[in-house]
Amino acid sequence: MSVQVNKFRSYLSELSSIISVKHWLQHLQDPSSIQPFLREFSTSIEDIHRDWSTTPAKSFSLAAFEPLLKRPFVRLNKDQIIAPLPSLICNALGEGFYHGLLDMYDKTDRDKLARCFGVFLEEYVRRVFRSAYLNIPHCCVLGDEAYGKRNSKRATDVVVFEGDDVIFIEVVARRVNLGAILDFNESSIEEVFYNGIERKLKQLHLNIESYIAGELYPKRTRPSHQRIFAMIATSVPYPTVYAVNEYIPEIVASNDWLHNVESIEMISVDDIELLEDSMPRGFRLADFLISRKSEPDKRPLNNSLLANPRIGNGRPSLLRGNAFIQKIAEELHS
Repeated sequence: MSVQVNKFRSYLSELSSIISVKHWLQHLQDPSSIQPFLREFSTSIEDIHRDWSTTPAKSFSLAAFEPLLKRPFVRLNKDQIIAPLPSLICNALGEGFYHGLLDMYDKTDRDKLARCFGVFLEEYVRRVFRSAYLNIPHCCVLGDEAYGKRNSKRATDVVVFEGDDVIFIEVVARRVNLGAILDFNESSIEEVFYNGIERKLKQLHLNIESYIAGELYPKRTRPSHQRIFAMIATSVPYPTVYAVNEYIPEIVASNDWLHNVESIEMISVDDIELLEDSMPRGFRLADFLISRKSEPDKRPLNNSLLANPRIGNGRPSLLRGNAFIQKIAEELHS
């Protein structure tokens, strides 16, 4: 073991991507926060080797990632660290941190955290869409208003009026459980799809029908050529190809839902953030969704977005940083 570890350390030491902690700290005005950060998010080669050796792997492809999910930095020695998979740094500070918080709470507080995150996610998606359409003529973003008798109903989370077209977007905070996928636990996967997709499809159907009947947003004009779209926005990517091409059409057909919409799509928050600086370039979401209808078997929406010349670079995902964690902490302690 020690020979293997030493060879690995020697190999890594030759890479230019190694960070010299000592050199790094010399150039910081206040290095006091860096050392606790590195202690929390780094591990040693010996610890990684021990985890690989002692933890039964459910999947060879995922076994190598497990020790790095929560601690993406590897300490080579006292003064040098390396990030073998830089993308896992974002995960550790965002999704990984979120799940770490869940692990720390009992069921009651865990449910509070999940509900708080769900509310924040809805607000965040609305804010991104409003920013995207801010200076675009004849466009506005609404959503989540009370309506109906005694205000007993609530509008879809996000409703985008894009010219004469309208796009209804329900936001899903629920995540697909990695353990359920690795174990191929069909009941757990079905539960996630039910809460994350089927319930949202029903809400979309009810609100769109209320809109068509004039109950929801009665003051909005409804031209005869108006196109209506339905979308589900998820905090993390779902298995989109299966959901859009098989699961959603089966659910919609069996319940006779959403028969007045042009299309039904799934989009992740990462993809929504791509739209923010794309609208000024002339990108229009409704036209893009119409173009997707010609695909016999829809590829992931992200692939189609990135292939569009009017799509911008987007901004760093808030959900992969720690801003949403700070917001949740404030809510939990208020």
